[in-house]
Amino acid sequence: MTNARVLVVEDEAVVAMDIEHRLINLGHTVVGVTARGEEAVRLAKELRPDLILMDIHLQGDMDGVTAAEQIQECFEVPVVYVTAHADEVTIQRAKISGPFGYVLKPFDERELRTVIEMALYKHEADRKLRASERRYAMMLASIADAVIATDIQGRVTFLNRVAEKLTGWSLADATGRAVADVFRVVDEETRQPASDAVDRVLGEGVAVEGAGERILLRSDGREVVIDDSVSPIRDEQGRCTGVVLVFRDATEKRRAEAELQRTRSMLEQLFEQSPGAIVVVGREGNIRRVNAEAERVFGYRREEMLGQKVELLVRDSTKEYHARLREGYMVNPSTRSMAIAAEISGRRKDGSEFPAQVLLAPIDTPEGMLVLSITTDRTERRLLEEQLRQAQKMDAVGQLAGGVAHDFNNLLTIIIGYTRMVLDGVGADHPWYGFLTEAYQAAERAADLTRQLLAFSRKQLLQPKIVDLNQVLAHTTKMLSRLIGEQVELSVSTEVGALLVKADPGQLEQVIVNLAVNARDAMPAGGRLTLATACVDIGGHGAQPALEMLPGRYARLTVNDTGCGMDAAIKARIFEPFFTTKGVGEGTGLGLATVYGIVKQTGGHIDVVSKVGKGTTFSIYFPALEEALSREETQPRLTQLPQGAETILLVEDEGGVCTLGREVLQRCGYTVLEARHGREALDLMAFYAGPLQLLVTDVVMPQMHGRTLATLLTAQRPGLKVLFVTGYADPPLLDLGLSDGEVSLLMKPFTPSSLARKVREVLDQRPGSSSTN
Repeated sequence: MTNARVLVVEDEAVVAMDIEHRLINLGHTVVGVTARGEEAVRLAKELRPDLILMDIHLQGDMDGVTAAEQIQECFEVPVVYVTAHADEVTIQRAKISGPFGYVLKPFDERELRTVIEMALYKHEADRKLRASERRYAMMLASIADAVIATDIQGRVTFLNRVAEKLTGWSLADATGRAVADVFRVVDEETRQPASDAVDRVLGEGVAVEGAGERILLRSDGREVVIDDSVSPIRDEQGRCTGVVLVFRDATEKRRAEAELQRTRSMLEQLFEQSPGAIVVVGREGNIRRVNAEAERVFGYRREEMLGQKVELLVRDSTKEYHARLREGYMVNPSTRSMAIAAEISGRRKDGSEFPAQVLLAPIDTPEGMLVLSITTDRTERRLLEEQLRQAQKMDAVGQLAGGVAHDFNNLLTIIIGYTRMVLDGVGADHPWYGFLTEAYQAAERAADLTRQLLAFSRKQLLQPKIVDLNQVLAHTTKMLSRLIGEQVELSVSTEVGALLVKADPGQLEQVIVNLAVNARDAMPAGGRLTLATACVDIGGHGAQPALEMLPGRYARLTVNDTGCGMDAAIKARIFEPFFTTKGVGEGTGLGLATVYGIVKQTGGHIDVVSKVGKGTTFSIYFPALEEALSREETQPRLTQLPQGAETILLVEDEGGVCTLGREVLQRCGYTVLEARHGREALDLMAFYAGPLQLLVTDVVMPQMHGRTLATLLTAQRPGLKVLFVTGYADPPLLDLGLSDGEVSLLMKPFTPSSLARKVREVLDQRPGSSSTN
């Protein structure tokens, strides 16, 4: 008999001593003795015995049945009741609590031995049965095919998740129903009900494979093409006790087969049409296949290369190195999971040599391991890298957002401009002044939201300034709840007081949003996202988040999630462009690379702590500043705006914006000529011979781009100054020279004061200088 650790719960001290003595004689260990139910619960939780001998009537307020129930809520342990007498109610309660046996007082040592052995045996058997059932259920639930099991009467007893999805029935609703009600199939061609394979298997006891593809009618009436098989479930005596149906969606199979054929065809085309020279090499080093580009690059015809050693294509001085590289790659399994690259000198048939990069990649085939060798020269590689950089700049979402922002900023310009003008006209004592102020501030907030949208989706002109990191976080948080969804709980805490850093606020907002979206994707089932700021001192001798960080005060932004986390291998690559752990179509791999670039460009540092299953924490450090945060400029009244007497040509396709601009500039004393697009402006200038000092033009207009108009007019009128106005920084603006500081720009939405000041600033500036607002 196995030695067991036993807890004795008995209210009679003499009986308890007798039981303890008998247990020791039987070879068991008594881990504790108590006469009270409360103490029994505490000792059981603390000592975790293998078995409990529990008297039903105990001292105190808790009897043995209640104590047993509380103990078994915490962990599984066999309980044997010890009693001399009990009323009927207590006996019924004891039965419900699931005892593993009873011992009636008085009892002898043999009775005690028997009941303990039976209790321990039953407990172990139950444990093994539960474990077996769990393994069986997990196996069926996780299998890739749909599975339905029945009893001998053909009633459903089990559906796995795939079967639930395909049939439209839940396990709870299907259990107990006839399998024909849940698994309804018809012949795909005749549309007649298919023969009942379940009855055949139950009657004959032999498996039935599905005859071709059939139609499964879901519970909602939709149809699914499947192929299936039915097999008997047998007991230990080999008798059929039910059936198991295994089926799968044949629509996906068809699609996969067609996709496989298309993929093979595509790969063959890619192989032949690849811009790289591809050479497939066997273990012995002989060339097995080449593509058309390999013929062009190396100058050999295909038949001249096949069967030759691949070193034929390598300069003599590097043949030995190339052979070692290839042979080592094929022999060492640890290198086969990844491609390796090397710089060598290639040699053509005519003997000419060229600098080349060789990329080796493994191919497993029925014939054994092959090596795919792709050769490109450095010039072509540089060209491809430049194409890649250009591709990274392309952002379809940004184009859409820019188009929306352009129109929206036009509207906001009109709203802000006229509201400002009315505010200046009515005065602070006017009864409508408060209403107008609220409308003006709301419009400014709308403009701010548009600026955020542009910052998140487009490459913006960097405008670093001293900002409060707490304010940037608070401002961005308003948008995060819509981005991360309701399943993610958002928590934000900020350092007391201002945390001043020098950065572009739009770029900071993009960092916060990218990290928040990345955290959301790491918590598909929901979780908690915590954003926090703090002022930290990095000492000269202590541990530092980044080795390149100098000692000093830093403003730290922390983004923590409770998601899936990362292992060391993934963490080491998260900032690489195009590296992503998401599936195809689910991510570009540019989000964290963008975050890294912005942080470094701003002079900051980023640190990552992550553990699989424990979440991830990104900590970003910016040098903290001591200088004061610049106050927002107050809007001057129209009578206080800078004045002038020059002539200005205003070109704007949005009528409301054009009218507003003309009104403001005329009030400032300028002579204003206006046109709605570039062609109209050129026609106007063809008949206007008077002086013209400044062109104020929208950038994106119908018929003619603002850049084109400025080029034509400045050629006709040397010395003409130009102020571009736009609602978003679209790609043509980059061609204007904004990144080099060669032109002046006013961003929409603008206020009357910002327009007046900018116009005066451009008119007064020296040739060759520029400014951007």
